Amino acid sequence: MWLQKCIDFHSLCNAVGNVPHIMPSRLLYIEYSSQSHPTVLLVEVKEADHKIEYLAFSHCWGDCEAFKLSTANYNTSLEGIKFFELSKNSQHAIQITLRLGYSYIWIDSLCIIQDSPLDWATESAKMGNVYSNAVCTIASTGSSSGDGGCFHERDYHSLRPYGIRVTLLGEFVGSIYIWRDDVFDFERNVDRAPLNKRGWVLQERLLSRRILHFGADMLYWECWQRSASEVNTNGYIYKKYPDDFEDDYTPPLSGVSTRTDLEWAERSGQGTTWQMQEMIRRRPPPPLLEPDDPPTSHTIWQRKRGFWKEIRKSSTDPWGADSTEGNLSGLRAAFTSLRNDEFSHNDVGMSSFSHYWYEIVEPYTRGRLSFSKDKQVALFGIVKEIKDATKYTYLAGLWKEHLLTSLLWFATEGPGRRLMTEPQQTGADDSTQADGTTDKPTTYIAPTWSWVSLEGTVGVDLLPDNSLGGLSVERRLAEIVTFPEEPNRELNSSIPVGHLRVQGHLCKISKVKRGDTLSYIKIGNSIRNSARLFPDIAEDDISNDPDLFCLPILDLKRNTSGRSKKEIQGLVLRRTKRGGNSFERVGFFTSRMDQWFQSRKMFTEAPIEIVEIV
Repeated sequence: MWLQKCIDFHSLCNAVGNVPHIMPSRLLYIEYSSQSHPTVLLVEVKEADHKIEYLAFSHCWGDCEAFKLSTANYNTSLEGIKFFELSKNSQHAIQITLRLGYSYIWIDSLCIIQDSPLDWATESAKMGNVYSNAVCTIASTGSSSGDGGCFHERDYHSLRPYGIRVTLLGEFVGSIYIWRDDVFDFERNVDRAPLNKRGWVLQERLLSRRILHFGADMLYWECWQRSASEVNTNGYIYKKYPDDFEDDYTPPLSGVSTRTDLEWAERSGQGTTWQMQEMIRRRPPPPLLEPDDPPTSHTIWQRKRGFWKEIRKSSTDPWGADSTEGNLSGLRAAFTSLRNDEFSHNDVGMSSFSHYWYEIVEPYTRGRLSFSKDKQVALFGIVKEIKDATKYTYLAGLWKEHLLTSLLWFATEGPGRRLMTEPQQTGADDSTQADGTTDKPTTYIAPTWSWVSLEGTVGVDLLPDNSLGGLSVERRLAEIVTFPEEPNRELNSSIPVGHLRVQGHLCKISKVKRGDTLSYIKIGNSIRNSARLFPDIAEDDISNDPDLFCLPILDLKRNTSGRSKKEIQGLVLRRTKRGGNSFERVGFFTSRMDQWFQSRKMFTEAPIEIVEIV
């Protein structure tokens, strides 16, 4: 039902973006047989086969030891693959394909020769084409391994509404019906499901036109224009900005009709400041944030910005009425805008390039990768589409044309871990230490100014406080002096990107106050905390480091409820062992400056220097 409706009514889903119609080199051909299981054959795809309609499969392999394509079994696979030697995931995907009325499916473990590095390199480069050109992707979303399968035992009654009888003074007066919170359920059981915790899966998900998710409790649908579930079969549409982000939790200001009334309300603690605080308090927490968790820098930020993450709303409209406008919210809308919109270099806010880019980076960095060297490679298909559309220059996870705003990432769910390359084999001269370790050199897999160097969830804070507010750049406080050169390769992370030279106000940090909940920095002899600190790395205690500095990047103005607030965002740097003006990034800072005039002056009047960030 969902698949046919999407094919019939959704123009965005029937398009394939910037991906050319390149077929995979191999597919599985499947058909019903007289036996108790389907017939499965590996087929080599020819140029003339470009009209073949096929499905793709997205799944976790885990530790499953089932049949995989290899050089040894390649020729016999062309004659037939034994169905019961396949993983439960693959068996179920094949059965689903037949039930949907299709005869071809692409499964990575069965269509790529697993013990051939050359075939892996060739076929993985086509991954974007494979998923974009598939009619639909079947996703084993609720399983963490190949043994889990797509079909799960479940309590079907949990999907139905429950009636609660209401009596008054012993007499029945009616019933109240309750049911699962379907929108939050989608976020919990699809967005954060076992499959979508894999870093590689994001591009499979984002490049697919349509996805049929087999979750742990129910089926879910996802395409460019609508989502749905067995609880809400007609589905959810994606919110429009700013219309659908009006905040229903804002309390009214009682008795305020004149400026004098507003001034009195402010003095009595019932004005716009109270209104903003009360609005945030009344909002339900983001679905993946425990209400009773203690406050930390990142949970406070999540609560405040979680409002923007609620991107779906239920719809009773027919599927043919779904919008194709560019002001929709969510991961897929961000990807569409990155390929189709034009952006100014200064832009911040909901429609900025950096916001859209980090809408993709945030869920990607939440996923796990088995090998740190894959941090850039696993995003290759998405990056390639954006590069082809915009002609922008990609620099280790950031974009040269929007580099200043792109630098303002921070660890949104707590500090992470710096990713290192494997020790290099340097031969007989390696010296062995007393503890048994060697001096084999290790380096970061990317520069510290790039989020690629960090294991942990990252994002940016470049949105207004609510849909009624605004955010603008007052001025740039830094300039890029020397851009690193784009490496002469696609995305081979073994070739590092160069250093970044930035000119700006370099402010010496006099004190770091790093607690269990919130962290702050002080500049100079300031009595007050100058800014809030978001450290990059958990194991790196910088509290007593004497060589810490702030590099302000942007001076922002937030307009909320008729009031303007100034804010400075920038990087926290530490001088490297090389000394001089060589620094590494260790954190991000943000400072609301509406009351901290002294600190603001220190940030903006500090000496201007050129620093090299490694």
